[in-house]
Amino acid sequence: PWLREILIHMGICSASKRSCNQILKKGPGSAIMLVVGGAAESLDAAPGTYRLTLNRQGFVRVAIDNDAHLIPVLGFGETDIFDVYTSPPGSRLRRIQDYFKRKMGFAVPIFTGRGMFNYSFGWLPHRKPIYAVVGKPVKVRGPPHLKGSKLYTTDEGRALVNKYHKEYIQALTSLYDQFKNKWAQNRTESLMVNGTHFSQIEFDRLQAKSQKIPPTAKLPDPTKLPTSAKIVEEEKEDDISNGTEDSSKTDSEILAKKSSTEPSSLDSATKKPIENAIEKNLAEEDFGDAVSE
Repeated sequence: PWLREILIHMGICSASKRSCNQILKKGPGSAIMLVVGGAAESLDAAPGTYRLTLNRQGFVRVAIDNDAHLIPVLGFGETDIFDVYTSPPGSRLRRIQDYFKRKMGFAVPIFTGRGMFNYSFGWLPHRKPIYAVVGKPVKVRGPPHLKGSKLYTTDEGRALVNKYHKEYIQALTSLYDQFKNKWAQNRTESLMVNGTHFSQIEFDRLQAKSQKIPPTAKLPDPTKLPTSAKIVEEEKEDDISNGTEDSSKTDSEILAKKSSTEPSSLDSATKKPIENAIEKNLAEEDFGDAVSE
């Protein structure tokens, strides 16, 4: 009891076309606030996402009938106050939710929040801020002969509605781009309008960030190359500087040529004593390790 009177006193009214026209016809200064996405948009809401359902055009026709401006308003953080389980379109759960939405007029999303004395489970919203930003108005001016039913029965009327509808979406996306890096730093994907990502580049970048994909491999440092690779690189640089570069040469041929042209730094007579000394040291090291164990 008295619920209707309380809601009317708070300024809440039906979202029907009749109620909107009745309020806007009061004259300058009258305004209404509509949640354009409605119940359909609530089924796609998830933390860190901004998925807007703007395929309806009835609010544009109401604005043209009353010469009212369209003012874009976007709330950053609205989808973060509840943990929502979203099901993709066409799934069994989504079909059940759509059925109840058609029959009852409101959606039944599966969500959880916090409790009265705990923060892990409950039906209360999480204590997270919501930042509502208001953009520049889209000025709507329709010719006098395009009013009422002519806005959707004539080609000229439909073109006019589509024009202002696109301008409203552009104003809303511009508002998102202006404040996303300030108020939506925890977003997991780019803005989605009617099931399409507004910025594919931003979507790919955020997906890579969320999956922690490693950066692309860098080219090896020439100073840290193996000895054989250094020889090949130095030989190629010498050929380029001398003007004798041969692209048909393979790396193995360059190494073979390099080794054949360079004299050996140690002869066989010198190598043999060194090899014997090395073997003796290795044997002593192995024996010492065995004794210490």
